[in-house]
Amino acid sequence: MNLPSVVLVLALGADPQTEYVPKPGEFPPANVGVYHAGELVTVDAINRLGTLRIVGNRDMEKYHSSESQPFVLLPYARVRYRGAPAELRDIPIGTVLHAYCVYPVNYSKNEKRPRLGLYVEPQDHALSLEDSFSFYERRGQAWKIESVAPGKLQVVSTGAAEGDGPIGRQTFHYDVSTRVWKGKQIGGAVDLAAGQTVQFNFTWDAEWGMGRLHASDVWVDEESRSTAADLQRQIHIRYIRYHWLPGWIEHVEDQGGGKGVVTIALFGGSDLSLYEQVKSANKIHVAVAEPNLRTYMHAYDSKSGSLLELKTIPQPPFGHSGFTIRVSIAELLEGYRPGRIVRVRPDDFPAAKLPPEERIRN
Repeated sequence: MNLPSVVLVLALGADPQTEYVPKPGEFPPANVGVYHAGELVTVDAINRLGTLRIVGNRDMEKYHSSESQPFVLLPYARVRYRGAPAELRDIPIGTVLHAYCVYPVNYSKNEKRPRLGLYVEPQDHALSLEDSFSFYERRGQAWKIESVAPGKLQVVSTGAAEGDGPIGRQTFHYDVSTRVWKGKQIGGAVDLAAGQTVQFNFTWDAEWGMGRLHASDVWVDEESRSTAADLQRQIHIRYIRYHWLPGWIEHVEDQGGGKGVVTIALFGGSDLSLYEQVKSANKIHVAVAEPNLRTYMHAYDSKSGSLLELKTIPQPPFGHSGFTIRVSIAELLEGYRPGRIVRVRPDDFPAAKLPPEERIRN
């Protein structure tokens, strides 16, 4: 997807970038967020939340006693897996993920929240969530294998090799459970060799408390990486076609008699081909959703109207796709208000009723 990408960075100390509090209807500025890296240990894919076991930093008390770091995906959060857009449901439990998180919406330091563990950060609303494959590839970083020994890979980072996460020379563990991807096939440890430039995904290691990672997957060539990304891309496209593109309402022009024109900013992070289908649509269907992106009756309580305009926003803020649409609707719903979340269906997306577990039944 060739949409604008914002590289979020960890701001240290008292830098106000770590103190950002999101507001309804406002996209965040660039370069905000606290970096978390950890193994996905629990997940509620429908409500878009979970917990991470934070990667060890040689503090054994932290490893043995710390609670997991919770996270909640913001409605415009970007999720990537194997180099392509994804949903939380696509990512297996046990995968090491990289997240940039901010405070909850309208957070106040004076408000009472559940007591946090000693090592748990209050910045728990995720702007982005990525596996290692996606995280390093997006930054232009890869790994070069320097040597292969039984159970151990000596590697060095290549490319950008800067920012958060491990860089430089590292030792990663592997064993017979490690999936080695070569071309369009699953290989084995015999396919690992010094000199290869690879990408990894990681999981828990017996030396986790000391910061060690176990390689769950290794992609040893470009064909294996592009194959993995294209498969995940197709999974994502199918999901969005049935669940529709998310966004929020920026403006409503009341025309009287229940009629009006709604302006919708489409969230970023989806495959570009899905936005292209919006461009060519004659009619747009708009379903009211909640911040967790769940709708109510979906296709059965949405309203539709003509696409009047599609604007392209140059250099959009993080979370914005760069596309804003104006839709003429004959019957405005109560949920069509500025700042409210919606899901959008162009004509050629399916109008299927979602399973009851995925709907809000109120």
